[in-house]
Amino acid sequence: MSTRPTDSNALLTRMREALEAAQYHHAVVNRYVVFARQFLSHLAGSGLRVDDAEPHHLEAFLKHELRRYRRRHGRVPTSMRAWRSLYTVAIHYLLRMVRDPWPPVPTQGPDWLLAQMRDALTLSGYRPTVIHNYIVYARQFLCYIAEASLRLEDVEPQHVEAYLRGALRRYRRSHGCAPRVMTAWRSSHTAGIHQLLRFLRGQWPIAPTPRTPQDSWRESLCSELEQWLREWRGLAASSTVAHVDEARRFLSWYVCTRASVASFNDLQLPDVDEFLKGRCPPLRRVSRKNVTHKLRCFLRFLHATGHIQRDLASGVISPTLYAFESIPSALLPEQVAAVLASARQDRSPSGLRDHAVLILLATYGLRAGEVARLRFEDVDWRADRLWIRHTKTDARSCLPLVPAVGDALLDYLRDGRPSTAAREIFVRVKSPFSALMRGSSLYLIVRKRFEAAGVKPAGKKGPHTFRHARAVSLLRASVSTKSIGDLLGHRSVASTAPYLKLASDDLRAVALELPGQEARP
Repeated sequence: MSTRPTDSNALLTRMREALEAAQYHHAVVNRYVVFARQFLSHLAGSGLRVDDAEPHHLEAFLKHELRRYRRRHGRVPTSMRAWRSLYTVAIHYLLRMVRDPWPPVPTQGPDWLLAQMRDALTLSGYRPTVIHNYIVYARQFLCYIAEASLRLEDVEPQHVEAYLRGALRRYRRSHGCAPRVMTAWRSSHTAGIHQLLRFLRGQWPIAPTPRTPQDSWRESLCSELEQWLREWRGLAASSTVAHVDEARRFLSWYVCTRASVASFNDLQLPDVDEFLKGRCPPLRRVSRKNVTHKLRCFLRFLHATGHIQRDLASGVISPTLYAFESIPSALLPEQVAAVLASARQDRSPSGLRDHAVLILLATYGLRAGEVARLRFEDVDWRADRLWIRHTKTDARSCLPLVPAVGDALLDYLRDGRPSTAAREIFVRVKSPFSALMRGSSLYLIVRKRFEAAGVKPAGKKGPHTFRHARAVSLLRASVSTKSIGDLLGHRSVASTAPYLKLASDDLRAVALELPGQEARP
């Protein structure tokens, strides 16, 4: 059934009124209506109604109009993209009045997948030009795997590499040379492909599939260690990851240099010493102690689970760290005030976020990871409470929501935080608007704000300096060590004791004189 003239005229009149109400220029309105009338006439000539229009009908109309243009002018349009856009914008406006959405979203196949990917990228805040480039390269990759008779679920990293080799050959044939900057060319292709595969499979690149019995044995052992650390040792997730990473490093070295089979039958202390000789030289003393601590934990696991008959953990020697041998770096009160004041003056989205981060660090002495992982459900606005999940212990503590902190969070949430589905409060200021998640994300923020405020700490320049400064301020306010430890999330008073070193001037003031000695002037 074709579109009747009266229906077409009524539809075009409604379209004109809508364009004028949207304050389009009268010349643009007239041009859009003319193009829409031509499209309706084309549909009527094909015996179709406007309700039945599909994308291929629009493509057929554009081909027809292009042939007419060539006959009339003897050439193609100077800018094919601009010519095509003049028609499609008008016709899309018309069709959205009749059927929404337009273009219709496919329900299956590559086009459906790319449409879903486009929506996900748009929601994540990517710019339209970036989204367009990602979609173009993702479409090319989909054509490649279709020709190779592969499913997206079966794609492996080697398939991506094969596609890139083919794309590079085509580039050389077209341009007669290789790309000027190979890394940039490669990144332009892989960015869209990786986004497509992450959208479909949740994670990409995927963990490499074990190819040898030794690889399978190593990964199985690491999974067993992770479960043992979590269930028997009760370690936090971050600590568990650090222990497993060190164990995987040792296992990779052991398999390559000592074991021809997947077994610990020949493991001896000299093997452990040999590993440490190569592992420890570039590390500082405190890092060497951490490595040996994790290695002893791994050896205890091997003994406890029956992988080795003898407990080798006691034979691993670590460097001695003397109690209170070093003084942690801390900010002076005036330095903290200067950094906060400098960040408060920056009303940009990054400034609002950084001020909220800094005031959380300075007020509560939180660890960087505790601030980065703060979620919406952790803030109880009605009861003025803040729930903190401590990274080292996985324990939760409840703190009062200080008005200054609440105001900084509200300023950021109202005027600085981009629209994103992430439940974490602090997110990136540039697309993709993903959560910061890791505490290391705060190091650049803190260092940048130090430089903006002209503050040069004597020691380290990371988020932990605010934690030390808060501990000193509480000590000088005569707060008990136990209360300070509760605020900082320490399990024992011994963990809080090192902060006493930062208040050495206050301790000297209350020091007792030794009997029989004259006081020094």
